[in-house]
Amino acid sequence: MWRTWWKWGAIALAVVWAIVGGLLGRELGVLQGTATAIENYQRCLAAPNHDAQACHKSFHKQFARNEQKAHWVPAATVGLSPIAITWLLVWGLVALVRWLRRGPEPTT
Repeated sequence: MWRTWWKWGAIALAVVWAIVGGLLGRELGVLQGTATAIENYQRCLAAPNHDAQACHKSFHKQFARNEQKAHWVPAATVGLSPIAITWLLVWGLVALVRWLRRGPEPTT
């Protein structure tokens, strides 16, 4: 009975991580884009002959473009990569344990 429960638990955990990790990855993508816009804004203001209104307008354009971006790549990377890696490691560990329990094959 426990053999099926741990599988369903692992699947439920994977689904929860896909959702939470995807949201976290999207947020990281948004924060990275915002940091880039802020860095460009500060660089624009630090220029010797800067135009504050032009810098402000450029910042808002970059910020709005970043907010409208889908950010699927960081969301998928953070949400799905750990699941795939974990499943591969568990599968390899189960295969190794089964192979060790079976013992060496007899030689003829």
